[in-house]
Amino acid sequence: MRGLYLLALLVLLLPTAQPGLSSISDGPEVQTVFSTCASGAVLMVEVSPCSPSEHIIVECQGGTVDLSGWSFADGEGTVTLINASLADGERLALAADPETFVKLHPDTRFLSMSSGEVHRAGRFTLADAGDCVKLYDPAGVLHDSLYYGKTADELEGWEGAPVLSLTKGHAAVRIGGDT
Repeated sequence: MRGLYLLALLVLLLPTAQPGLSSISDGPEVQTVFSTCASGAVLMVEVSPCSPSEHIIVECQGGTVDLSGWSFADGEGTVTLINASLADGERLALAADPETFVKLHPDTRFLSMSSGEVHRAGRFTLADAGDCVKLYDPAGVLHDSLYYGKTADELEGWEGAPVLSLTKGHAAVRIGGDT
């Protein structure tokens, strides 16, 4: 199965009181392959490696899923969720800066990457110039992946070239469901 999506490079909107941030979207839309999905139950729907907010948002697309033991990997480190679950249609974010994230997504539940609700191993930090993000279940099965910009990582679960670099204030956003 392949997921075909439009990658929307969106300007993340903060209240106008935030200096240096634009509220106008100037990013192009690019058709791309986001990843292969093992089960279709949990997918990454937004990845932002750059300021103002480094974050990953996942969404449950069928049933209820216990996310305890699920992990995100970027080739240099992993972040494992300790105690989390999602019901059908719910979203959960992993955020490096919770204070900024909540301004961007006030209605999305989140876990801080530095909280006791996650276990970090290695150096998990999404590189602005390019990287990969992989989502694994507790058994080590790959459920989703995103490759962007310049990356030397093995393209596991991926078809095609990495998506364009994500510049400051932009995010990769999944549009539509998996096919």
